[in-house]
Amino acid sequence: FEHESAQPLPGKDAFRQHRAGQQIAALQADHGGNRRHGILQRMPPQHRRRRQEELCAEFGLDTHLGDLAGSVPLGFRQRLALACALLHQPPILFLDEPTSGVDPQARRSFWGLIQREARRGAAVLVTTHFMEEAEYCHRVSIMAAGKLIALGAPGELKHRYAQSTMQGVFISLLKPEAVP
Repeated sequence: FEHESAQPLPGKDAFRQHRAGQQIAALQADHGGNRRHGILQRMPPQHRRRRQEELCAEFGLDTHLGDLAGSVPLGFRQRLALACALLHQPPILFLDEPTSGVDPQARRSFWGLIQREARRGAAVLVTTHFMEEAEYCHRVSIMAAGKLIALGAPGELKHRYAQSTMQGVFISLLKPEAVP
């Protein structure tokens, strides 16, 4: 991904070789010419350290900072990935299934953070297989077989397809007669 203003959520397997705490600190460096980390080099060191400390406290990362990231639970790696994505407060976030593998409490916390980032003015694009999570989004696109089959606000889609939940919308769209 080329634009340094946008920040994708690092994959949960991206951290296997590093200690969790080192992973957050290592984001200061430009890894292999990957420009998206270059913006962190321009953050004043005091601001970067303060953000790292804030995110570690907010995500409860302190307990495993000395452990190899690949050896900690999946939910912890997801929290670590989200913390790394948020470090420089990017204006655009791409979050690919950010709540996959996390417990229900962490899932609620993640969505609180995602909504906070949206209120801050960030454009947040989320992929999810959990249709109840689509309820939290301002706008939803539903795809099937690589084609866009529905687009709109959750309330609008529920009204259009006469369903009370996004899960109902999704199921109704999977019926062969419903797909355009």
